[in-house]
Amino acid sequence: MQAEVALKEFGDDVHGGDAFIMNDPYTGGTHLNDVAVLYPFFFDGKFSAIIAVRAHFTDVGGGTPGSISGKSMEIYQEGVRIPPVKICERGKIDRDLAKVIFGNMRLAEDREGDFLAMLDTCRTAEVRLTELWAKYGKETIEKCIDAILDRSEKYMRQIISRAPDGVWYYESYLESSGTSPEPVPLRGKMEIKGDTITFDFTGTAPQLRGPTNTGPAGAPVAAFIAIKSLLDPLSLINSGSFRPLKFINPEGTFINARLPAACAGWSEARRAFVWLVVGLISQAIPEVATSAMRSGGNHTYIGGIDPVRQKPFIFYEYYMGGWSASRGIDGAHCVSSFDTADMRGFREAEPLENKQGIRVLSEEMRMDSEGAGRHRGGLGMIRRVENLSEGALLSVLGDNAIIPPFGVSEGYSAAGCEWNVIRQGKSIAPSDVPGKVGGFPLEYGDILDVKSMGGGGYGDPLTREVELVKQDVLNEYISEERARQAYGVVMADGEVDLAKTKELREQLRKQRTYVKVMATEEDDYDKINCRV
Repeated sequence: MQAEVALKEFGDDVHGGDAFIMNDPYTGGTHLNDVAVLYPFFFDGKFSAIIAVRAHFTDVGGGTPGSISGKSMEIYQEGVRIPPVKICERGKIDRDLAKVIFGNMRLAEDREGDFLAMLDTCRTAEVRLTELWAKYGKETIEKCIDAILDRSEKYMRQIISRAPDGVWYYESYLESSGTSPEPVPLRGKMEIKGDTITFDFTGTAPQLRGPTNTGPAGAPVAAFIAIKSLLDPLSLINSGSFRPLKFINPEGTFINARLPAACAGWSEARRAFVWLVVGLISQAIPEVATSAMRSGGNHTYIGGIDPVRQKPFIFYEYYMGGWSASRGIDGAHCVSSFDTADMRGFREAEPLENKQGIRVLSEEMRMDSEGAGRHRGGLGMIRRVENLSEGALLSVLGDNAIIPPFGVSEGYSAAGCEWNVIRQGKSIAPSDVPGKVGGFPLEYGDILDVKSMGGGGYGDPLTREVELVKQDVLNEYISEERARQAYGVVMADGEVDLAKTKELREQLRKQRTYVKVMATEEDDYDKINCRV
């Protein structure tokens, strides 16, 4: 989408060696920190392709160090908004434009370095593509591209056509807007007809006076992530696989917001819609159902002045959580979500402590944070970081701090996220809305105490194999008390009492009460489309 916008903007004024830079959420971007460099590729003097590199900048200006804040209310508070502009003309960088852009970002030299690395990546790709085009010829290359995209489309359509035709509905919630702790509704309708899926997000809440909005790319990206991951995880990822998906995505909702909506929380909004689509597709194809896992970016920033080097620093981490359980599989511990692959969300202590005014005190898996189930979710993590600078500011933008990752098929929810500041031995909540912090003042010696979410469970935990529960206790994934309360397994001194376990499980089953919740057409809604 960004490439289409840039090429349309400049029309015929595109030449070899040109480069465009942009980060505008309303024209196909994500949030302002994700900056794209687009580089037209010419072969034999003719436009042949577009090279694109997108990178997350640590800071793009705005009201708080790191730019991403849980309290931003409009995009102007979040940094420099860059529409598609030409930053290179026929190979020459526009230095005046570069000064304006990077001069409005913290640690400007680092940001310009990020840009130059992206530009050199594009130029390296240009060399490689030139070699490829010269070796095989333009016609052959274009035929191969078309064949790859057509093959991906055909394969995705074959998979979709195996599902039953029908219409399904699902309703979910973003846990808060950032400025209010009230839940924000997401609504989806999915129609499978032959080899095509149509998604309709009508009824989703209007755009928010808070950071958790996204531009028009959010909903299609979320749906594609869910569908590709559940139905076709192994084949190539390209626009061909996208072709069988259609969207009705009304403007003015928080998943298709318009100026001046803040969009720093695009990760939170997008991931909420990923799980909405998981809920839809799981009804049509129950065997792919999975419980929930990390639903937010968990962006955590500390910005201040390094007392040793006397230079500004920005500490930035986004904490990983437990993987969701699914049919036949336990969730993994302390991992990124499936849409970010193996990208780590935190760094080694030594490089951080050498260049930033912080000290990493501890890091561990979070015992008892899993969603209990026949197959349990993975554990979250605990990380404690001490602030060693004066006048530092803390900002957080995460999710699952109010509504934890859910379980499915009688599996239990996992533990949610927590961000607290320990000051002189006392724990302080840095915000009135959990998971949403904007420029909280830190004192020297304050400790940031982060507990990330676990993954939801799958299936009834009272049916989990006793030996697996025992191993989880011995591995210190869960406590003996957790084994008793959630799984009905009685242990003492590392051994299971089978007779007491059988008795307790029967007792816990009898104590259960099942509640059926139904939505009807007669339900009333409040001003943000929540049911009342």
